[in-house]
Amino acid sequence: MKDFYSHSNWVEIGNKFPYSNLIRGNAHIGNIAAKTRATCRSCSGDDCRNNILKDILDNKILTSAYFSLNPFSKPSG
Repeated sequence: MKDFYSHSNWVEIGNKFPYSNLIRGNAHIGNIAAKTRATCRSCSGDDCRNNILKDILDNKILTSAYFSLNPFSKPSG
């Protein structure tokens, strides 16, 4: 479960406590980004600070990260 907090914007959208719905089988997860919605801007070299789009943060839309060994395989959105 710690991967959720490491690889999502949970803290950036203002949450301060663990998300109890993650341990409930059929619980509603919340306001999540649509698969086709852009959520961040490209990093500047190795610097990815502050790359989550302002409207994502303002609307408290939950996003998660992805990992790829190929930096040119970033999915759309």
